[in-house]
Amino acid sequence: MVKNNHFEHHKVKELNDELLFQPFDQIKNSQKLLNQAIEIAKMYAKVEGCVCVLSDLKENKNHFFYGKGATEMGLDISDSKIKQDGIWEEEIFRKIHPDDLMMKYLTELIFFQFLKNNSLINKDDFYVKSSLRMKNKHHSWSQINHRMYYLFNTDIVWLALCLYQIGSAKDPATPFKADIINKCTGEILDLQPENKSLCLSKREKEVLGLIQLGKTTKEIAITLFISVHTVSRHKQNIMEKLNVNTSFKAFTKAKKLGIL
Repeated sequence: MVKNNHFEHHKVKELNDELLFQPFDQIKNSQKLLNQAIEIAKMYAKVEGCVCVLSDLKENKNHFFYGKGATEMGLDISDSKIKQDGIWEEEIFRKIHPDDLMMKYLTELIFFQFLKNNSLINKDDFYVKSSLRMKNKHHSWSQINHRMYYLFNTDIVWLALCLYQIGSAKDPATPFKADIINKCTGEILDLQPENKSLCLSKREKEVLGLIQLGKTTKEIAITLFISVHTVSRHKQNIMEKLNVNTSFKAFTKAKKLGIL
């Protein structure tokens, strides 16, 4: 089911703000690394026949590289920009099933926050693999295999590489599904739409734990040495991420998902 427009707009804005408002001034050798990333994207497009979108979050720009599969996807590569302002590939997004597009936004938000909130992992080891429905050149739904990597990953994420590759003609176009994969070990971290617990911050989990203990908003504020207003904001974020409308429901769903 398609989520309401307010929910989708909120998630897009949240992801946009997370990605674009980072301390990019701390990045060293950015032009050299960008040139390396461009060569990586070109090679993927050529070898795999896919469409590669390299997003420069620091400059808020996209670089496009088209393999031979782009035509089958119904993309007019003769009239397409190689470089454009903004980090959202609107030409492609217009062709993605609206349900899958909304889940793509949420997945990438979850992945970004998973990396940001896990300081002990090697962040370069992980990527997102997903399948989604996209209108092809015949105006029917095709299965598209999508991968997303953050390149040269440190605490500051500034280069994102998205690959769109048309699936096998035998594969039916099915609803969105995604996993976080450790490319070194093959370990899969389930990233189904209902598993929104991955995008809870450490503080939000602390607030949930205190809700579990029956603490009031004021008592949580005292325990965590933060303001009542901040506690309320954390509660609101938790409810939105778990897609519920009360703190009690958030606690109940968190238990079912194994967060608590």
